[in-house]
Amino acid sequence: MEVEDLLKARRLELLKKQSKLMKQYGLLFYKPHQKQKEFHASADFRFRLARCGNRFGKSDMGVSEDLAFALGERPWIPESDPARYIGIPKRPTKGLVIAADLDKVDEIFTGNGSKGHIGKIWKKISKEVVVGTKKGSSGTIINIRIQGKHGESVIDFDTRSAYKNNPMGSESSDYDWCHVDEPIEEGHWKAILRGLTDRGGKAWFTCTLIEQPWISDFFFKNEDLKDDVPDQSKEYYQLVEQSGRKVKWVMTGSIFDNPYLSEDNIRDFLNTLTEEEQECRIHGVPMHLAGLVYKEFKKSIHLITERPEGWKTISDPPADHTIYVSIDPHPRTPHAVLFIAVSPKGRAVIFDEIFDACTTSDLTKQILQVTKNRHCYTIVMDPSAWIEDQRTKYCMADDMLALGLIGVQKGSKDLKRGIMAVKQAWKDGWLSVTSNCRTFQWEISRWAWGDKGGVPTNKPVDKDDHLMECLYRLVLEGLIYIPPSNLENFVGPESFTDNLLMQDPIDLDEAQWSGAISVHE
Repeated sequence: MEVEDLLKARRLELLKKQSKLMKQYGLLFYKPHQKQKEFHASADFRFRLARCGNRFGKSDMGVSEDLAFALGERPWIPESDPARYIGIPKRPTKGLVIAADLDKVDEIFTGNGSKGHIGKIWKKISKEVVVGTKKGSSGTIINIRIQGKHGESVIDFDTRSAYKNNPMGSESSDYDWCHVDEPIEEGHWKAILRGLTDRGGKAWFTCTLIEQPWISDFFFKNEDLKDDVPDQSKEYYQLVEQSGRKVKWVMTGSIFDNPYLSEDNIRDFLNTLTEEEQECRIHGVPMHLAGLVYKEFKKSIHLITERPEGWKTISDPPADHTIYVSIDPHPRTPHAVLFIAVSPKGRAVIFDEIFDACTTSDLTKQILQVTKNRHCYTIVMDPSAWIEDQRTKYCMADDMLALGLIGVQKGSKDLKRGIMAVKQAWKDGWLSVTSNCRTFQWEISRWAWGDKGGVPTNKPVDKDDHLMECLYRLVLEGLIYIPPSNLENFVGPESFTDNLLMQDPIDLDEAQWSGAISVHE
């Protein structure tokens, strides 16, 4: 019995020591779950996005990474494991952490108990390695200096609310790394990115993307790449340049990835959320993707990536196909034009697009170039193109007519009915789009339902939707196949023959031209 008592006493003593060590240096006892491990192991990428559901453990993961860059190593990983040092500079670092406001800085990161919170930093490192701190006017600690493996590192704290009050306040400092813990404005990120440029600094986002869809655009959109637009719905995404430079890494994390949570508690939380909120707050899907208007669109089903049989190229359908065109013009932002070809079997393919901020003349020339020698049945345009200039009494539709684009008619403004018609088209499977229509893919992958004061509405967000408008107008027109022989003899108020489009632009004398081209140029 004496031996057993001694063992119990020794075990109790060790547990007390462990508990004391955990309080003093909790980073040593940090046990990341699998996806958290993957995040830390991907630190050789310059930009990382962990878009996660609530209670995934994203802030805990982010704070651990912040301290690792300050310390020069990840103390919870064995010294023999390369992951202990991956991506961390072998020098003292200067880092920046962005939270929603100072209350969150205190609650999550730097609170020392004076405001009722103990921040994660004090739970993870010993105060012995803290060289000093600095408080802001509110009493919140906004700067910490840490003695690390390579010298004294610095962590500054900034907030989204401070940027809103003074955007220029984020324009001054240079940093080795930045941790964005809450979705921020794009202008704020650009200011931070400027500060990372001189040092080639890295950045990681650990966010539940309830707002700020530009973050997804930054990580997924790359104009220099020739490949297909990345699928934002995938669980993982990486961008590695041909040179081997690792640029962007994305991970989607769910609340269910956290093995330390009770399923009952998760279920109780889930029952309070709408379908879109569940996708975002539970599964980590950005809210602008969770609330997509055209969820029926699936790249695996509707995206054509190779030249269809009988086509010359992926953007050049056979001559016997019926062509439909929709135009959404703008005085400042790029004009949008969508071209759809319908085959004799009734299958409709979006085969080309124009998205260009150009003059009316250049836009008309581009449209005529695509439609030349084709059997066009309908061209529709936004009704705004018929607004007359009060001086000349001409409108943009008149200008395009003078340039040779004949038979253009006003498109529908029935958005609700148009959306339902397009949804049915995707669902029925007779509508497709070719992979060269990159702007179309980008718009449809982010066009989402709007909200007002956090309450969902029945209207989509009125932004980045120009080709979406072109699409619903054409579907409402009725995308049917018309044999070329029928078109040659067809003349009507709502359609026109292919012969009209095949002719050269109207030859007007100088006097006629003086009044034909209005202020739309």
